[in-house]
Amino acid sequence: MRGILSAIQALFLWLRGKPAPRPADMPDEAAMWSDTPWLKLARGELGTKEGAGETNNPTVLAYYRDAGHPEVNADSVAWCAAFTGAMLERCNVPSSKALNARSYLTWGKPVTKPYPGCVAVFSRGDPRGWEGHVGFYLGEDEKGIQILAGNQGDAVSVGYEPRSRLLGFRQPVT
Repeated sequence: MRGILSAIQALFLWLRGKPAPRPADMPDEAAMWSDTPWLKLARGELGTKEGAGETNNPTVLAYYRDAGHPEVNADSVAWCAAFTGAMLERCNVPSSKALNARSYLTWGKPVTKPYPGCVAVFSRGDPRGWEGHVGFYLGEDEKGIQILAGNQGDAVSVGYEPRSRLLGFRQPVT
């Protein structure tokens, strides 16, 4: 019961933009990046949606621009990697500069113990294929791995991905 209450308290703090208490077993390197600036920035984008029909949301188009792809002019193009890249670039952290989610598997360096704000990369379809999904790790529970990402239900949202699809966790090189 105490663990559930701690998780609820941390969620309420997170929703209000305040850092959750640092877990005692969080490695020092993870503590340095906990509640990262890009995760804080990404929280402010929650609820951003693609434009309806043929309409394009200028906010989503700005994700492409800020991730290094101003040539993209339709928010119907997969944009989870653009969102991730834009949040990093807006915080002066170099992104993968690519629009495919799996590009983040070679970006930065691996994380063995995930922490809020590290980048989580997942397969989509064939685990050995090229398709994927990318977002910022928030935590894990019985539902799976919780991430804040773009292009989840055509919006910036918090959702769950199955552990079976996880390809890796990454962080910037410092």
